[in-house]
Amino acid sequence: MFYFARVLILSLLVSVLLISTSFAATINGKNWYNESPGVHTMKVWVIEPEVSIAEVNIKKDPTSSWTWRYADDTKRAVILTGLKTSGMNQVNPDFKFISPDKKFNFSVEWAEISNDNALTGTNFYINKHWKYTKGDISHTPTPIPGAVILFGVGLSFVTFIRRKFSFR
Repeated sequence: MFYFARVLILSLLVSVLLISTSFAATINGKNWYNESPGVHTMKVWVIEPEVSIAEVNIKKDPTSSWTWRYADDTKRAVILTGLKTSGMNQVNPDFKFISPDKKFNFSVEWAEISNDNALTGTNFYINKHWKYTKGDISHTPTPIPGAVILFGVGLSFVTFIRRKFSFR
C-alpha cells in the first residue's frame, strides 16, 4: 500500500509538471539592434500581460559595454544601457519571450534614447513571424505652462502677505 501511494504521488507530480510546461512556448527575437547613433539607453517592453521576457543575450563586442536589467518584477520590460557616445554605439541583443503558445500574437514596444532624440517603434509577433515599425520623436524642451508660473507667483504673494501681517 505504501509503495502504491508513492507511485501515485510521483505520477501526479510528473503529470502536473508536464501539463504546466506544455502551455508555455519560448519565442525568439533575434538580432534586434539600435538604428540611431549616440544611443545610450534602450527600453523594450511587452504589451500583453500573458507574455514575459525570459532572457536577453547581448552579443559581446569589445568596443561596446552594454548591460541589461529588468525594469520591474513583472519581467515584461527590460532596460539596456551603454556608454554615452556621439558615434554609433551598437547593441545587438537577442530576446527570449515566454508566451502561452507559439500561435499567440503579441506586440513589443521599444525606445532608443540618445542625447538628441528618441526613436520608438513596435515589433509585432503575428502568425509566427516578426513585423517591425518605427517612428521618430525629437527631444524638445517643454516650456513651463503659464498657469504654473501664475500659481507660483500667487503662492509667493500669499506667503509674503502672511509673514508681513502676522501677529506675534
